[in-house]
Amino acid sequence: MAQPAGIEGRFWFFFSSSLEIEDSGFRMSNRGVCTFCGLLCGDIDFSAKPSTQTCPKAAAGWLAAQPSSNSNLSSLQSGISISRQQALEGVAKLFSSSRRPLLSGLATDVAGVQQMVDLASRTSAILDHMHGPALQTNLNLLQQTGLITTTLSEVRFRADAIILVGDSVLDRFPRLLERIDRSAESEGPTYFHGVHSQKAKVVQLHRHADLPKKQQVSKLPIEYLCAENDSLLEVLGQIRRKVFGDTCSSVLSENASAKAHSVNNKVQLIADLITQSKYSVWIWSAADFQRPSDDLILDAINEIVHRLNQHRRSVVLPLAGSQGDTTAMQVCTWKTGFPLRQCFSNGSSHYDPSRYSASAVVSRSECDLLCYVSSFEPIEPSSEIWDFKGPKIVIGHPALRVAKEADYFIPAGIPGIDHTSHLFRGDSTAVLLAKAKREALHPSVASIIRELLDLIPDRSSLSVKTPNKV
Repeated sequence: MAQPAGIEGRFWFFFSSSLEIEDSGFRMSNRGVCTFCGLLCGDIDFSAKPSTQTCPKAAAGWLAAQPSSNSNLSSLQSGISISRQQALEGVAKLFSSSRRPLLSGLATDVAGVQQMVDLASRTSAILDHMHGPALQTNLNLLQQTGLITTTLSEVRFRADAIILVGDSVLDRFPRLLERIDRSAESEGPTYFHGVHSQKAKVVQLHRHADLPKKQQVSKLPIEYLCAENDSLLEVLGQIRRKVFGDTCSSVLSENASAKAHSVNNKVQLIADLITQSKYSVWIWSAADFQRPSDDLILDAINEIVHRLNQHRRSVVLPLAGSQGDTTAMQVCTWKTGFPLRQCFSNGSSHYDPSRYSASAVVSRSECDLLCYVSSFEPIEPSSEIWDFKGPKIVIGHPALRVAKEADYFIPAGIPGIDHTSHLFRGDSTAVLLAKAKREALHPSVASIIRELLDLIPDRSSLSVKTPNKV
């Protein structure tokens, strides 16, 4: 497939879709959209195991997608193989007798989430994604103060300063800097006003001192600033004071600790980088900020960005998209008018992100059935969720270990590997088509739930009381 010319070619890095499938059993087609992280890179070669140097996420996902002796290739009832029809009938009975199911995980594609929302509506269920806490962190920030966000394409063509905040951004999105580095791009006509032609300068504010040794080498050099333990907020306070000349702030710490003062030179370097840049970007993964008071760190970044925009362009990019989390949030919003963490009852949905967190629902015994969905990779449910005392259903990746512990397990195809899928990219701005790369080993989550819906009576018009203690 030839790269398109003109303006479309400029977006090829992000929007190229997979080549046609070869009918070759377990062998995958040559190239296509990789669904194993939120970047949805379109140039990964799947005809053989992708190199860990190319992308460790793609390599791990490819390996897990291969059938092995540990794979559960058939449906299970309490660890015993049964037919898929028997499993569907058993699952349908559990849903029919349940007063308040919990649909957790939700790691699937657009079509799968659509069916999951319909299932929740029909069975008066609660919906939450496995990445619910991280999704809610970004959503809280958006709701409380607003966000000036950008896209991967904008960063690629305009950014001259990139500030990574947190330790796991490049672990979760290994090819991020490669995707936004346009210095190696061949010369050609440009159709964007204000394109930055030089390599962007990259700094990373992190907490663990050994991160630079562990992190994969990037084509873009990174300047590291370690703010151990709780001093990241204080470092941001120093950056703000140097950029704006402030003495204190309502959000930022007034007194920097001795540990923060020890990195004063690097703080000055970052402050100079920000003040000299025309387009700075602050990138984070919300999974790094789940400790108490970590929301103050993101508030501090957001406050700096808002103030920088009085004189120059500065934006944030809260990356997500792994395990279909952005997809689940977007689909749920367009189908119901509200994001995730909803409860369906009496034909309508009720949005309460604190009450309908999956872990909170389980801890308060407000559900009497758990259905966990994880189809991209064998991501096991957290112990807080799996400690649920009641019937458990698992739909998803054949390599899930909890498959044998569940009351019912139904193996599902991997989006973008076993079946063609649509997924939202991690910047929440583009929906990409990921074509199938082999003959399907299992049906998609969407088709499984669709069959299940045919077996479950509609209770959406009934008023359902949440179980007090199950």
